[in-house]
Amino acid sequence: DGVKFDIRAHVVVLPGSRDRAARALLHMPSSYARFATGSYTTEQLDVVRHLTNVCLREAACSASHVHGNADSRSTRSTRRTLSLPELLDEVAGDRVSHEEVVQAVCNTSAECMRELLRQKQQEQRGQGQETLEGRMHVLGLDIMLDASGRAWLIEANHAPYMRFKSDSTSRGLVIDMVNLALRTKLATSESLGLAEWRWPPSGGDESNWRELEV
Repeated sequence: DGVKFDIRAHVVVLPGSRDRAARALLHMPSSYARFATGSYTTEQLDVVRHLTNVCLREAACSASHVHGNADSRSTRSTRRTLSLPELLDEVAGDRVSHEEVVQAVCNTSAECMRELLRQKQQEQRGQGQETLEGRMHVLGLDIMLDASGRAWLIEANHAPYMRFKSDSTSRGLVIDMVNLALRTKLATSESLGLAEWRWPPSGGDESNWRELEV
């Protein structure tokens, strides 16, 4: 609808150990699109047309409704989120398929995770830093699609905002993370004598996760 958007993809990292490699899992249900509030143009560089920041978007929407000048072409952008399946239904067509878009997001996320894990290993090597083994970490990756469906990483957030009052995506991610932790023994052999690493998890929620090749 002529407005700029990005995709917030939540990735859960399961750090590795001497016995097993790190794993990174993209949580499909909690991935969503965030929209700018103004119609896209390169003639004007104001933030409402080019930034999808949650706070900026909500402030712009509130101002538009108060003054009665909401952009009719960007009505959909006033919604807080558009889920990844809903987004795919709108952007995927003759030029690009659903799976191609999802795979592009996964490939970009995996490339980011490989670099982040490489840097983390370098930092920890020989420095005696506290290990992350047996823990989970959530990253919020902000990704944009170009006209051909190729995905581009904007930034990685190590503490992504997850307090949407009217959105169930964050709640679903937390529930699935708890289930994943319960079904995957994250405790280390050094701490509790548990070394089993089971993937995919049992319990029927495997389809919510896409494992990234890191």
